[in-house]
Amino acid sequence: MVKNASVYSLALHRKALRKFASLVCVLLATVLLAEAPAVTPASGSARSFGTLAVPCHNGIHGGASDLGITSTTIRLGTGDDAGASSFDDSVTKTMKHFVAWCNQLGGINGRKVLLDFRNGSRGGALGASTLEAIKAACEVDFMLVGSSYLFDGSAESTRLGCNLVSVPATTSLWQSRNSWETYSAVPNPIDVMNITGVAQATETFGQQAVKSACAVTENSVPAFSQRSLGVKGLATSKKGWAFSNCTADLGYLAYSVKPKILDRAALSIKHSGAKVLTWSGNPEGNFEALLLALHRHHVQVKWFVGESVLSASFAQWNFRHGGVANSVYAASSVLPFTADSSPAVAVFNQIARSAGQTAMGEHAAAAFLLWATAANECGANLTRQCVVSALGRSSAYSAGGLIAPTNPASNLPPNCGVLLHLHGKQWTQVIPKVLGSFQCSPTNRVANTSFLTWLKSTTGATLTDRHLGSSAGDLIAK
Repeated sequence: MVKNASVYSLALHRKALRKFASLVCVLLATVLLAEAPAVTPASGSARSFGTLAVPCHNGIHGGASDLGITSTTIRLGTGDDAGASSFDDSVTKTMKHFVAWCNQLGGINGRKVLLDFRNGSRGGALGASTLEAIKAACEVDFMLVGSSYLFDGSAESTRLGCNLVSVPATTSLWQSRNSWETYSAVPNPIDVMNITGVAQATETFGQQAVKSACAVTENSVPAFSQRSLGVKGLATSKKGWAFSNCTADLGYLAYSVKPKILDRAALSIKHSGAKVLTWSGNPEGNFEALLLALHRHHVQVKWFVGESVLSASFAQWNFRHGGVANSVYAASSVLPFTADSSPAVAVFNQIARSAGQTAMGEHAAAAFLLWATAANECGANLTRQCVVSALGRSSAYSAGGLIAPTNPASNLPPNCGVLLHLHGKQWTQVIPKVLGSFQCSPTNRVANTSFLTWLKSTTGATLTDRHLGSSAGDLIAK
């Protein structure tokens, strides 16, 4: 099993290569190839992405050098859970637009990028469908880039078994957040936390308010893990947050909740006296329904939410419903898509257009640019080994200024962020005051030492080097 970039050694499986020729026709019929969206001349002619040199251009390319590589093409896998309840397709749409833009500029050293999209929610069985998606990618794809699977951890042993390196838009379960062969543009490891948003929310809400906080959850594995990590991480951030049990569990995932359950949750929050509520899931479905229930019962609270809520579509929903979400504040490690004064955001908006007006869309763009920059360094000799070696040198990455500076090579999150506030149909930047800038501090990156006990002792699996040999059993709860 691969443990880091410096010792990465990949032996191509001859059996897999022999199978490739016989399987490719079937797979082409069953795998959805991304349709190339039209790219405007303005975006297509851009030679820089903020401060990042565009890695897409013509060049000298050789013969097939690895799985998924031909003399003229590079085959990437990607996917999301669009169609499963509240999950949208902004990640995949953004990937399609960026691939089309890259190909218009000449691809990666002249090789055009082909994008195999595989949905992880087919039939509603998210874990099983994600596993099938990864199995299919193992057969034909060079790497997995810009993916966003809620149950990504269910497929980690399969992904690692076939050396399918991942450069994800986001990671969800603990098996994936600290995994080998994963290089995230915006890392979110279990052992280190970016508390910039916590500090900003504390300043905005006041010390008294954050002493009466409550975590609203959905009863699913990812939401449970996020609740455990988020609540305890906040509580140990020494910013004065105190959490009470307001018993506002909304059931499984974000499927439609019965009105009685919503009313019970709203009344529970009201009686708890909570002043600040936290939420880490998507906005559609349960979150919107609970906002309406709280409004019906005249409950006045502040919301502190994660990046997945940041979208233009949720802002439009708020406007249509009379501003019931005007109390929502979101912490983000990416600049708001409204910050056109930022050169990186301006180019992002040109390429992604309305499809990418979400923070998760920006994550996908950052992931693609991270991969493309590493792949570009390899020239004609494009191999997984070469790309991983380049990714292992990515210790200061910002996607040209689109995201807060991160360390993908060491799986370290940023120590910067912005706090945004929703009012009507507009997200406004609260902290820092200058739109298009981040607030940073070395003290905003803290260790979640309370989670070290979640690791079992395995050879080579330590938190010291930030990468865990991952499988379903490598991380277990207490």
